[in-house]
Amino acid sequence: MNEALEQIWTEVLAALRAQAEELGEELGAAVDEAGAYAAARTHHLSMMLNNGEPGFAEAVIVERDNVALKAGLLAVNRADSVDARFHSVLGGMLNGLALAMTVAL
Repeated sequence: MNEALEQIWTEVLAALRAQAEELGEELGAAVDEAGAYAAARTHHLSMMLNNGEPGFAEAVIVERDNVALKAGLLAVNRADSVDARFHSVLGGMLNGLALAMTVAL
């Protein structure tokens, strides 16, 4: 039974490592998307400034907040997605462990 438990432990660790890598990739994609959004908003602000539109100072503050909110939401949503997949994988492994222990007893 020790070999079976070691195998399951090895699989759990491998799943944890894979999920950590996936989370890193997901968060990297969120950073890229937030960067693209920030670039678009910066372009909008530069057009406002070049055209002499009123309210530029207020628009800078609003856009700063929008970019921060967008980045935070992207990171949280992607992390939640990875967490849900991880819980599913881990739950399956724990069910397999419970079944293996039941059969071994």
